[in-house]
Amino acid sequence: MNLLGFYRECTALVRQDLKKQKMLLPPETIAELCTQHHRQHRNLIEKFTGDCSGDIYALQKAFPRSGTINADFNALELAKKFAAEKAAALAVVTEKHYYYGEPSMLTGVAHLVDLPIIRWDFIVEPYQLMQSKLWGADAVRIIVPLLDQIELNELYTEALKFGFEIIWELHSPEDAERLAGFEQNSMFYCNGDEFTIKKAENIVKNLPFTAPALLDGDIAGVDNIPEKIFGGRIFFNK
Repeated sequence: MNLLGFYRECTALVRQDLKKQKMLLPPETIAELCTQHHRQHRNLIEKFTGDCSGDIYALQKAFPRSGTINADFNALELAKKFAAEKAAALAVVTEKHYYYGEPSMLTGVAHLVDLPIIRWDFIVEPYQLMQSKLWGADAVRIIVPLLDQIELNELYTEALKFGFEIIWELHSPEDAERLAGFEQNSMFYCNGDEFTIKKAENIVKNLPFTAPALLDGDIAGVDNIPEKIFGGRIFFNK
């Protein structure tokens, strides 16, 4: 199964979970809780603009495509380690079925370190943005090819309302073209099957505006990427 096929499986389970979650905590209730939430926002994009470039480290317990699980995984210890190593930000993988993530990981890390925290999940509905705000995220990752244009428009509008920065995950030049008008609070992560720097450069060339772009830190040759195109790296296997 290719990467997008796997992502669609994950997304289907997320949508099922959301139906149950909304019964336990209705949208109007979680919306009211968000109005009472006042944690100071930690800016992500400024870490990758101007003369700045940096690395994001992901906190991820399981690696489903390789079938491996980190039995010794401790999100808080890893967060402290990466903060000491001068990470620009941390991405917390909260998907539970395949990646074994959970909200408490994000909340714990957000309270522990003074870094921008990204909820790295399969965001498909505004309800998840409200969850992310309550859990302590400063930014969210949204996978463009999994969503139609109406869904993208809604998530962009709602993310701005809640003060989030957005990492748009792009798998093709066509994904980039769909983000015209989404310039505010946006940056990009280039991903896909059998990915190369050349493929990523082709995606970035199709962006409708200039914004920081990230590459997977494990791609061959990533240490020599041109900084004028890619503002940083994200590591999933540290």
